[in-house]
Amino acid sequence: DTFDAMNIIGKGKYSVVFLCKQLSTQEPYAVKILNCQYKDMWEIEKEILKSISHPFIVDIFQAFEYEDHNYIIMDFINGGDLYFHLSQYGRFSEIRVRFYAAEILLALESLHGRDIIYRDLKLENIMITREGHIKIIDFGQSVPKLIMNVEEVSSMSNIEYIAPEILCGKPYSYASDWWAYGVILYEMLCEKHPFYSNQKEEIVQRILQSPIEFPEYPSRYVKDLILKLLNRDSDKRLGCSNEGGKEIQNHPFFEKIDFTKLYHLEIKPPYKPNVEDSFDIQYFDTQFTDEPISNNI
Repeated sequence: DTFDAMNIIGKGKYSVVFLCKQLSTQEPYAVKILNCQYKDMWEIEKEILKSISHPFIVDIFQAFEYEDHNYIIMDFINGGDLYFHLSQYGRFSEIRVRFYAAEILLALESLHGRDIIYRDLKLENIMITREGHIKIIDFGQSVPKLIMNVEEVSSMSNIEYIAPEILCGKPYSYASDWWAYGVILYEMLCEKHPFYSNQKEEIVQRILQSPIEFPEYPSRYVKDLILKLLNRDSDKRLGCSNEGGKEIQNHPFFEKIDFTKLYHLEIKPPYKPNVEDSFDIQYFDTQFTDEPISNNI
């Protein structure tokens, strides 16, 4: 298949993502390109995406190697990511936080059920479909449970989302995903990071020691959920019992969520992006979309 690159829609430490048009179908796809030196990450991501089909995880179309690059072709999700929406339009209502949190929860449960630690949960990796549902992207840092050493995985992660036990030298586990889940719930609700600082060392100290403070408006249920997810004792953290994610589903904050209907997309999203067409890029940062590119891949 031949694809025409139309816009850059994202850049990371290891990759560039393009919005492309498949010439044979005229359909849009997101094409992720990694240099050959990151082949291990490409292998991990393509194998995970090939092995899983889930309503809240991005779908893979194909993956291949060409010359000195590795490619992953995925569905183009043009509602933008949660970070874009939060930074452009402000904090989310509690109803909206609950909806996204429930869908993310089901995606993480599915990964953990396959013995996969996601390890890169952040607002930038959670996309909104044109219908208003979420899809998690970017699995290059995901790993099977407990196979990598602490030094290697710590160097690959965003410090703002690293659980305290990882900072203290313990290996990644499902518990570290649930910590990051608590962080993004706080961000969506409060429009800021719970341990924010301009200094990396200060962020680390706050993760390890600072109390979690809330503004006045959140309900007691959502505050209780976040505090239980951000428990510094990973053995006592919500989601870390033998029940796993079901323990989180049973929290009072999710009392009104029917998770079976949610999985089958039978619950109307509280927000729907105003997407004009399949190639609309208004919900992507112009820092990327305005960058000139070569028109052929």
